[in-house]
Amino acid sequence: GLGKGATDAPHDRARVAATTTVDDFDPSAVSDHREKQIAAVVRRRGQAKFRAALIDIYNGECVITGCNATEALEAAHISPYLGDESNHPQNGLLLRADIHSLFDLGLIAIDPVTMKVVIAEHLMESSYAELSGIRIATPSDPTLSASGDALKQHHTWTGIPR
Repeated sequence: GLGKGATDAPHDRARVAATTTVDDFDPSAVSDHREKQIAAVVRRRGQAKFRAALIDIYNGECVITGCNATEALEAAHISPYLGDESNHPQNGLLLRADIHSLFDLGLIAIDPVTMKVVIAEHLMESSYAELSGIRIATPSDPTLSASGDALKQHHTWTGIPR
């Protein structure tokens, strides 16, 4: 036996689980938050003109992956958005949505000297490791290439080594 005052934790958990009831899922009781989420995605894409310009400049392809599904592409600001002046094409990269998120989180950067992708060390154990060392696509008009100063600022901010 367990002796006086001793407890049997697995038995106690099983007894609690058996007496706890969970209501059945009722889809009619769930609030619809999709409109809010869609609005957030639209806002995240930045101003329509900025995104349209980057789609044109980069021929509708992610500068890192080459993804050409425009619905999955977002206009990423290299230096954070601070108003309309931030929407300059040289302050933008056309990125697939997941890559954009990682870029904004400082887990992916572009080395401003080599123009190659560098990624955070812990991502080297993920499927994103294959992106490391890829040279980003350049626009057909080189005057519209991403700002080296902006890329340097972002790369420095991330702390990712070269």
